Amino acid sequence: MKVLITGTNGQLGWEMVKQSSIYDLETIPLDKEKLDITNFKQLRSVIKKYKPEIIVNTAAYTSVDLAEKNEKEAHEVNHHAVRNLAKICKEHSILFIHISTDYVFDGKKREPYLEIDDVNPLNTYGLSKNKGEDEIRAILPQHIILRVSWVFGVHGKNFIKTILKLLISNEDLTIIDDQFGCPTSARSLAKCIYELCIKYSKGKEIEYGTFHFANYPATTWYLFAKEAANLAHKNKIIKKPINIRPISYKAYDSQAERPINSVLSTKKIENSFKITIFSWFEELEYTIKEIFDYGCVGYVRNKGIEIAKGKYKLPETLKQGFQQIKRKHKWQQSKQI
Repeated sequence: MKVLITGTNGQLGWEMVKQSSIYDLETIPLDKEKLDITNFKQLRSVIKKYKPEIIVNTAAYTSVDLAEKNEKEAHEVNHHAVRNLAKICKEHSILFIHISTDYVFDGKKREPYLEIDDVNPLNTYGLSKNKGEDEIRAILPQHIILRVSWVFGVHGKNFIKTILKLLISNEDLTIIDDQFGCPTSARSLAKCIYELCIKYSKGKEIEYGTFHFANYPATTWYLFAKEAANLAHKNKIIKKPINIRPISYKAYDSQAERPINSVLSTKKIENSFKITIFSWFEELEYTIKEIFDYGCVGYVRNKGIEIAKGKYKLPETLKQGFQQIKRKHKWQQSKQI
């Protein structure tokens, strides 16, 4: 079965490409250069060429603060392009798996959010993603919307990689301690998506609709950063513990308002698809080790500090990664995940 993946330069899309050889599926990875999802004409041409049975849309405008200034661009990618994808999927009877966000909620609930809870996004990013969800539901019954939160991984920009850079620079850190959520590793999310694809490819009846996926337990940005620092010290990435101080989100100057609570309940996806949810503690340790022991594609050893400091640039694609390794480093076959 053919699975077309959009946005493969992003941290989730990249992770899906990395894991693709594990599964008995024909994957078609497309980055923005090969497929700009905002270009409807190109979209039709690509679908006609590859004829996928499943489309996994990991492409998105994800800069929460910049979206406040670039509302049009955020809506073009997260709203209008998603509508076009849904239309094409309906025309060709394609299963559409779309990645959404915890930021569709306003954070006023004191318990984990359920899929049936009312949405009320606080910022442009959350609004654009919510509009994209609405378009899918209105157009295409054959869909799975996965809301995720606090995604981190080896590739691309994310909170953990920023923290690691600051730790290595020996900077004291102040991190928000009164916003709550569930960190989600790109690795575990990619595995979840592939499990859904496999179930569908085997002709099994699956439940369509909206689902939440995240690792557990709930935490704050401060505690998440503290655990990253502990693991960095444990693995001798930093020589001594760094002082990390908690602050209130009210003291942090940001252009976009964010929900205080964006903890997602994952009971629905666990029950419907028998998906196993892993602890983000385990996923975080694995991710940090992968960055610092092996580099972004699982082959480069002892390049972690240079990666974190930005001296060694993470390749945008697997092909570029292998080219860099062959030119500059001795490499060894990594064990398959």
